[in-house]
Amino acid sequence: MSAFDLFLQLIHCLISVLLFVIKRKDTAVIRKRIIFV
Repeated sequence: MSAFDLFLQLIHCLISVLLFVIKRKDTAVIRKRIIFV
């Protein structure tokens, strides 16, 4: 695999994680946990 392919995979991963977080309704709870930690 070329570096460009790896870069595209990384972007795809980040977008998937972002969409997953946005879909979740309890993002506020996660933020509170981060603040408490």
